Amino acid sequence: MKKREFEIDIGDIFNLIIRKIWIVILVALIGALILFVYAQYFVTPLYKSTAKLYVNNRSATNSNNGYVSSGEISAAKDLVYTYIAILNTPDTLVEVRDRAGVDYSYGELADMIESDDVDDTEIFSISVSSADPAEAQRIAKVVTEVLPERISKIVEGSSVQIVQEATKPGSNYYPSVFKFTAIGGIAGVIASIFFIILLNLIDNTIKDDSYATDIYGIRTLASIPSVNSDSDSSYKKTKRKKKLTKLFASKEKQAELARKDERTMICDQLPFHVAEAYKMLRTSLFNVLENDTCRVIGVTSSNPKDGKSTLAINLSYVLAQSNKRVLLIDGDLRKPVVAKRLKLQNSDGLAEMLSGEIESAIQESGHSEKWNVISSGHAIGNPSELLSSRQMKQLLSRYRNEYDYIIVDLPPINEVTDSIAISSFLDGMMLIVKQDVTTRFDLEAAMKHFDFSKTELIGFVYTNAYAISKYGKYSKYGKYGRYGKYYRYSSYYSKKQ
Repeated sequence: MKKREFEIDIGDIFNLIIRKIWIVILVALIGALILFVYAQYFVTPLYKSTAKLYVNNRSATNSNNGYVSSGEISAAKDLVYTYIAILNTPDTLVEVRDRAGVDYSYGELADMIESDDVDDTEIFSISVSSADPAEAQRIAKVVTEVLPERISKIVEGSSVQIVQEATKPGSNYYPSVFKFTAIGGIAGVIASIFFIILLNLIDNTIKDDSYATDIYGIRTLASIPSVNSDSDSSYKKTKRKKKLTKLFASKEKQAELARKDERTMICDQLPFHVAEAYKMLRTSLFNVLENDTCRVIGVTSSNPKDGKSTLAINLSYVLAQSNKRVLLIDGDLRKPVVAKRLKLQNSDGLAEMLSGEIESAIQESGHSEKWNVISSGHAIGNPSELLSSRQMKQLLSRYRNEYDYIIVDLPPINEVTDSIAISSFLDGMMLIVKQDVTTRFDLEAAMKHFDFSKTELIGFVYTNAYAISKYGKYSKYGKYGRYGKYYRYSSYYSKKQ
């Protein structure tokens, strides 16, 4: 078994985000809406009133006959920070509070007042923020009255002059609904992309249809897309769409969707792109199994509901289409479905034949004269023992002379031992890997079971395959441009003739 290095492909991440772009857009819209509503209805709006004052170094002006040197200008700039420091003292702020007639603590008032120099000049600004625009203006005006008085007492020979009076603000400066909405949208995009990548990294389901081959060195025979998949969408996207449709569909539409279920769309009901994928599987088998002797092939999977029975049925169908004599045996004596899918009788079948109750239970498939079926029969209590019995070996030996292929639908190999029990009578087995469902641990457990198998694992078959595949794009392959349409017509007329 080869070791697979952990790697992150930027292209794969980009494609992943593109496939999930609807989630990114949805989360971004939700984030933007939440912060819009929050800013609009839950945040207290704040108003800001601003006044500007000029630092006047009177002593410097008097000593130079009205002329101010660059050094004195620099000294005046330095005084800006001195005056701002005086403003922020408790004594100044307490006096501002008392004159303005507001009921704020020293710390609260300090948080409401901002001061800074203007463009590195001798001018500095004082801004007061409040939920009441009139109060913001009143406090700012009081500051311009109190501060010059405090400065003249503390700094000898210096004063300030008002350059811009405090005015009553007409609109709030905080919150900015636009900024809040934009931040919500951006945060939604970042969060959704982060979680999409994170969930993808911790998701241990198999998403790459070359994963099993890269790890275990065993060929991939084919990748079968879901019968419900659109030509340009993956199984999950189609499944989501189907669920949403069911919620709002009429009873007639729901009945139509039920008829299109994967378990009922088999054989000649298959969409074109799925039928072509099964033919690819048939071609792979022809190339792998080159001689003309009868081949007995078991079909199993890691877990239930991976599509093994559907694959066994459709593989038998396409083999019969190529003029091969095919016998499909439902070897899943625990949860048989072949007879139900093909609408055949299941009164007597493989269980009765192996128990010696009847000699033969072969039925016509109803889809081809060259395709026969042996159903599972009635439920029994010892399926593993019957499948590994001498009677099973004799049954397969008898029908080898009558058929080109015998396909045996077997239970999941991780669930029960039936597949291993019958393995010595088979020429090979195919293991079904359901993309996006089978985990790496499921596959590893199945391969460990195959260590005890007495037959060859001839290859993997992926079901529920993505539209985008390493081996090609089923979206393009399925449509074949215009050819899919003509193929259907030609098949229809050939049946009529």
